Amino acid sequence: MINGDVFHWRYKVEEIGAYPYHCKSCIAIAKDGMLIDTFWGTGNEGRVIGGSIDDLELEYLGNLSQFKPVASWELSYYDSKDVLDLRHSNNSSEGNTFIRIGASKSKEQMLKVAEECFEHWEGEEKWAKEKKERSKNAIDILKSNLAFDSIYLCDEWKNR
Repeated sequence: MINGDVFHWRYKVEEIGAYPYHCKSCIAIAKDGMLIDTFWGTGNEGRVIGGSIDDLELEYLGNLSQFKPVASWELSYYDSKDVLDLRHSNNSSEGNTFIRIGASKSKEQMLKVAEECFEHWEGEEKWAKEKKERSKNAIDILKSNLAFDSIYLCDEWKNR
């Protein structure tokens, strides 16, 4: 293990306590022979993972020296083997996403993301059309002399 090595980690035996992963990201960076969980940061505020390294399942992700920082939106352009994503529940901010130095954009990954995007917006379009029809129906009922107690007003757009 050398400084800057990054791992996903888990305990081999789960009976470590009631909440063994409380306040842990399960992402660790090697520093001075220790593994520092990134939940509280990686500097002096970082928490050393206690116990023996033999008690852990480690998945090597790479060394920080092999990667360069990028904006999180750029990850969609690269194959997962070239991405290092250190975001977690206690730190999802920019500055925690990296791509391998020298990596090229991946046509396959970009196609996958574009297809997912298309499906997402196609679903949004369908949902928007349904909401538009409900709103039009509410307008028609409210402009008429029909009972209006049971109409549904779709106003969540105001909270965006």
